[in-house]
Amino acid sequence: ALGARAHELRGMAANFGFERVAELSHAIENAGKANDIARVSHDVSRLAEDYALAKAAVQKWLDENQK
Repeated sequence: ALGARAHELRGMAANFGFERVAELSHAIENAGKANDIARVSHDVSRLAEDYALAKAAVQKWLDENQK
């Protein structure tokens, strides 16, 4: 299930151009499929930071494009 959710997140992130989130999601997907729990845990902890950066980028774009 983790691999499937990470795959979905990877696709959504890629659609929005969030390359770091997409790459990390891919790593989580692969680690999940390999049952590498230590790697999954490490990568999931990094996901919060990458998500925050992506969210800030979206907010910046919204702020600059609101008229």
